[in-house]
Amino acid sequence: MNDGHRGRVLVFTLGLFIKKMKTPVIKIQLDIKRLAGQALTKGL
Repeated sequence: MNDGHRGRVLVFTLGLFIKKMKTPVIKIQLDIKRLAGQALTKGL
């Protein structure tokens, strides 16, 4: 499994976890996108 796929799985898993917690999802999704962007940038 390559790093890009692993990252997508991690984000997807976090998304499911957040839905179960019923937290302010929009803010957290934006945070995840920012973190994912940083991770992808570092990975390149």
